[in-house]
Amino acid sequence: MRNPFVIPGIRNIKIESQLNPNYNFENFLEGDSNRLARSAGMAVANKPGGTSFNPLLVFGGVGLGKTHLAHAIGVEIKDKYPDRTVLYISAEKFTQQYIESVKKNTRNDFIHFYQLIDVLIIDDVQFLSR
Repeated sequence: MRNPFVIPGIRNIKIESQLNPNYNFENFLEGDSNRLARSAGMAVANKPGGTSFNPLLVFGGVGLGKTHLAHAIGVEIKDKYPDRTVLYISAEKFTQQYIESVKKNTRNDFIHFYQLIDVLIIDDVQFLSR
């Protein structure tokens, strides 16, 4: 279903994905602790928005590859679907942008910007708790 709030012609804006191309599936170290997350990530990368993993939330301890996996999903989507707009952002930066938009009364600009994104990857979502 098409987004009825997207202004025609505004899609021509190029948004830098903020992805690290070095964090991809080829050099992702798979182990017992992250095998399921990697498989789910591959499913999302192969069919973004078309799996039961929508949204995909990855939870785990430090050093298990969550950030690497998040980048790898985005990199793979950009490779397979170059027309898709992918954005990787930390939850902290996302929150700062929202707070700034409220302070400056530009919340509609914030909303419209994020409506342009086909695949939004927010890292460290635990920052949003409380």
